[in-house]
Amino acid sequence: MAGGLLPVLLFFGVPLATLAMVAGAAWTSLFRKPVMADLLWMVGIAVANLIVSVAVVLAIRSIFEMNANPVGGIIGDSSAGGLVLFYARTIPQLFGEEVVSVLPFLAILWFCHSKLAMTRKSAIVVAWLGAALIFGALHLPTYGWNFVQCFLVIGTARIVLLAGYIVTKNIWVSTGAHIINDWVMFTVIALAISPDAGTA
Repeated sequence: MAGGLLPVLLFFGVPLATLAMVAGAAWTSLFRKPVMADLLWMVGIAVANLIVSVAVVLAIRSIFEMNANPVGGIIGDSSAGGLVLFYARTIPQLFGEEVVSVLPFLAILWFCHSKLAMTRKSAIVVAWLGAALIFGALHLPTYGWNFVQCFLVIGTARIVLLAGYIVTKNIWVSTGAHIINDWVMFTVIALAISPDAGTA
């Protein structure tokens, strides 16, 4: 996030522009106007993901080494105003992460169903897992090439978050769930490293 807003905008802008060139006006089908049910899905998926992520970490941290989330340093060095800006700037970043997850999911789904003649349900499962692996791989440099953490912890989180899109076919739902999920984690980190933490 410290490198500026332009890379973040390009992160989702380039894939969406490519999709628009390939699919024409159909690219807008990714975006549906959110309704109340979608808002409930956002919260539900976020809560489910937090529970699953904590469970996975607790299950494997005694066996495998886990690297700290690098945003901890950013949060720790930020003023109150800096934190507000940090939270705001994560919105396009997290939207971009949804774009680079949903588009591979749709591409793998299309290939498996149309070219490999898989049933739609089987193609969805393969695409779901494939998108999770791609998402985990994208995080390898961030987490010091910790394969277990990226593919098992982050990959599992992606499986849960992607459910928001699969169920509603609305990228705003998975994006909203992702924002809620990460903002909760950021807030926990901020409270944990606050100078006042544990002094009450």
